[in-house]
Amino acid sequence: MDEAVSFTAVVLAGERTTPSTDPLANAAGVVSKVLAPIAGVPVIERVLDSIERCDVVNRRMLVGPTARTLAAAPQIGARIESGTWSWIAPTEGPAASASAAFDAIGTDGHIVLTTADHAFLTPAILEDFCRKSLATGADFTVALTRRAEVAATFPRTRRTGWHFSDDTYCGCNLFAVLHPAGHSVTGFWRHVEKERKRPWRLLRMLGVGMFARYVAGRLSLRDALAELGRRTQCRIAPVVLPHPEAAVDVDSIDDWRLVNETWTRLRG
Repeated sequence: MDEAVSFTAVVLAGERTTPSTDPLANAAGVVSKVLAPIAGVPVIERVLDSIERCDVVNRRMLVGPTARTLAAAPQIGARIESGTWSWIAPTEGPAASASAAFDAIGTDGHIVLTTADHAFLTPAILEDFCRKSLATGADFTVALTRRAEVAATFPRTRRTGWHFSDDTYCGCNLFAVLHPAGHSVTGFWRHVEKERKRPWRLLRMLGVGMFARYVAGRLSLRDALAELGRRTQCRIAPVVLPHPEAAVDVDSIDDWRLVNETWTRLRG
């Protein structure tokens, strides 16, 4: 493996709710949504398999799931026991869990971060993102897709859209830390993660001027990330992927049904 393009992969597999209050887990009949079956395979297993087959990943870390979930999924425990994956306990939210993972890994090397419900993640998507992230020269990158492409491919899904002057984008739950300065982004992330489904509130946190430009349709994606980078003291760049499926996760019962149907059709 070329060390210049080798990454440590981090998968966030914590749970925001308890099994008894998670509608998706209840609908799927599992103790955690990360075990929701997608065409017969738990969604987390699909993510782990894709990462293990990705040539640019040389280390792997799971943040979560909880001991209760691991007890119900011995196949995940076997990956940890074999040393294929390291494991640390999840904390109170995704940003704090990501920060804990970054602290455990240290500042040497590159990190690619995703979530355990990224049902359409493939080795090709992951490698494409990692290589394009390195090409930006930034400290931290975020993967996006064009919302029009997502809507054309999955007309039944509803994704949060970021309406910038150049285009409207959807997030892909893929991030890369390329230099030590990129670790600082988790501090801002912890501050705003409760507003992740409300783009206008997040933009308002960047200041009145930025928010006014966003509302008026005059704020570009790069300008928004440049301001976020100024506030976090690192260089942040977007990576726009030509993979609309990368924007679809399994975060609700409707998402689960859509992804299940899609995978079953592809398998058939």
